[in-house]
Amino acid sequence: MNLPKKISQFHQPVLETLCMIKLLIDNKINTMYHQPIFFFQA
Repeated sequence: MNLPKKISQFHQPVLETLCMIKLLIDNKINTMYHQPIFFFQA
């Protein structure tokens, strides 16, 4: 049965892409929350 291997090969890049997108979104949210703090500290 080659099917599970094919599925996992397909899912791996998709999962990595989703993780990257999540990291980017988290970074954007963190930046938006922290920027005013830096602005007021300056």
